[in-house]
Amino acid sequence: MKRRGVNSMSERVYYKVVPYSPKEAEAVFAKGNSEEISYALLGLAYYEPDWKYVRDLCIKFLSDENSKNHSTAAICLGHLARIHRNPELRNVIPILKGFLADPQIGGIVEDAIQDINLYLKQK
Repeated sequence: MKRRGVNSMSERVYYKVVPYSPKEAEAVFAKGNSEEISYALLGLAYYEPDWKYVRDLCIKFLSDENSKNHSTAAICLGHLARIHRNPELRNVIPILKGFLADPQIGGIVEDAIQDINLYLKQK
């Protein structure tokens, strides 16, 4: 398990996001453990230079059966906008909007859309 605990407040434990290679992440995805999938998606979003690869994975995981995975995927799309600032990432907004009505992740999706709009402002 790659994650590392940083500190805890109340009952929450915060983990430092650590890098995952695509090969490591694919091995995690194959195992199907939703907690590890979330860590792998975050590790890719933060550190993988091939943002298109990560974007495509996130789009795939938006439709995952596990709500933790699809909420993490939405969060990671916002991170990709913040980190890479590539205007092409605006193209995921219509996909995200399709999940706004989902009671489990609608608020997270709304936050991701706001992040994308914030970091990819029209110039």
